[in-house]
Amino acid sequence: MSMPERAVRAGAQHTRREILLTAARLFAERGFADVSVIEVAAAAGVFPNQVTYYFGGKDGLFVEVAGRLILEAGQAAEIEARKARSVCEYTRMLAASVLGPGLPAVLAFIEAMLIARRRADLAPRIKATLERLHEQGARATSELMAQRRWQMMTSPQVAAQNFWATITGVALQMVASGTREIGSGVDALALVELNLVDRQNPSRKNSSPKRSTRHE
Repeated sequence: MSMPERAVRAGAQHTRREILLTAARLFAERGFADVSVIEVAAAAGVFPNQVTYYFGGKDGLFVEVAGRLILEAGQAAEIEARKARSVCEYTRMLAASVLGPGLPAVLAFIEAMLIARRRADLAPRIKATLERLHEQGARATSELMAQRRWQMMTSPQVAAQNFWATITGVALQMVASGTREIGSGVDALALVELNLVDRQNPSRKNSSPKRSTRHE
């Protein structure tokens, strides 16, 4: 690749990033419905047709922003949960992170999934984000299992899928009931079951279907 070509590509990447960062800020401040492509373009210092060129319009832009946010929320939760000293604490810390500071990202991604429901062309982006989210979670759990001598009664991949499917449901219930209190969601361990046991203490199953709804 020649130097002019590299410069053009770098410029395009910079423009795309500026649009994403600006859109993320505006969507966070005012929500999807109240932000227009013209406003995003003006705030990012680009032309509206550049937003359309890179993202296909406001729907595509929001889906990409939401995907990035949920991946960042997942990474933040995994980093926070590494401080856990037990399996039970690990599941609680994961849930507390994504239902607490990560809740706006979860809700944005739910909205993005609803957009993709009426925009079939955006569905592959949602699928790709979910795959990355599940892979990211499975990898983090596998690493922690090896370090802490924990075992799973299901695969890390299945656990990650179950976790995020449940988290979206809990987040919707919280919003529908008009609360941002995360206590009930975190305590409902049956909903975020990871089926982990401590290999050093196999008799202590920190999470099991029969006990998952009880307070630890």
